[in-house]
Amino acid sequence: QGPADKFIPVTQKDLNDPDSADWLMLGGNMEHWNYSRLDQINRRNIGGLQLVWARQLPTTGGRAGTSPLIHNGIMYLISPNDAILAVDARTGSRIWEYRRSLPAIGNGPGEIHHRYSGAKRGLALYGDKIFTVTSDNAVVALDARTGKVAWEASRGSDGYVANTSGPIIANDILIAGGSCQNAPFGCYVTGHNITTGKELWRNEVIPHPDGPGDETWRAIPFENRWCTGVWGQIVYDPVQSLVHYGSSGICPASDFQRGVAGKNATLAGTDTRWAVRPATGEIVWRRQLLPQDNWDQECTFEMMLVDTPMRPNPGAEGMLAANLNVSESRVRALVGMPCKNPVFWALEAQTGKFFYARETFRGAQNLYKSIDPVTGLATMNQDVVYDRPNKRILYCTSHSG
Repeated sequence: QGPADKFIPVTQKDLNDPDSADWLMLGGNMEHWNYSRLDQINRRNIGGLQLVWARQLPTTGGRAGTSPLIHNGIMYLISPNDAILAVDARTGSRIWEYRRSLPAIGNGPGEIHHRYSGAKRGLALYGDKIFTVTSDNAVVALDARTGKVAWEASRGSDGYVANTSGPIIANDILIAGGSCQNAPFGCYVTGHNITTGKELWRNEVIPHPDGPGDETWRAIPFENRWCTGVWGQIVYDPVQSLVHYGSSGICPASDFQRGVAGKNATLAGTDTRWAVRPATGEIVWRRQLLPQDNWDQECTFEMMLVDTPMRPNPGAEGMLAANLNVSESRVRALVGMPCKNPVFWALEAQTGKFFYARETFRGAQNLYKSIDPVTGLATMNQDVVYDRPNKRILYCTSHSG
């Protein structure tokens, strides 16, 4: 018998409290700690590790950035251009392989559908299925034992939307973000029926005309509100039944190119953290961490959920703002949430209440002028806003992060 013959379906209880021998999701646990409780390998013996097996990923054509899933001796990996591989984790022997036929776009033969299709970070595992969001914007469920397609559902066939971090499972709902860096529109997050793939809800990140936050766009036509997406990690908090995600910036990046120089356009929906109900997509709270993004800062990077004492210290190294009205012996906090700049945030997970914002070391960036210590609202440094032709700006960190 091989590992596939001994496959045990994964339950929501397993996801909420994973077996330490498994790695069931991107981030390792629901709180997204990226930490293993296993202790056989430690600082004393790690220098003695040796290669046991290696194998080539099944496809090329892009960067490989996958975090493997492991369950009951089976390792699942996703390769550039949407090839998924199941192997025996002990030997590296292939159990099954799935390859998606992607439409060719561009002048070359067999070009990938979207330039971000190579960078796939993860998959989702639940029940007896493996789930992915493909480069041509479909949600696909595969039989975890065989790799055969169980169902697939398109999220749109315009050719611009993909996904890089993979979906998550939130209380029997499949949640997927979107990469829209090349799209002439803003992106979205969707919730799907886990059995059929049917779309249950869709949350767009950019406000429509006359919608909440539209006034912050200073009359920029809706058709010119481009590329803001949710390509980073999505985290589900089973304690409060909230899904957390973050959005990226806007194209083009500068106030001058967008025609809003001097208008302090804070661009609702961009560089924002969201908390929503998984069953309905209802927005419980949202908080913009970086308004007026002129630097492609993309506030969609990793976050973690922690239960911790919370007494913000304004005198701590690198502290930009600390809420002195907070003194709790234990709170459920959402922490991390950096943009491309090295600022660490802490918010109350249930409400989005501001706790503190802190540089990783003092003077590590020059984009923020100030952050209100009570509200957490940020004011950007206008000296580094590109608001006129030939203006020379020196800013940190760059669009490369």
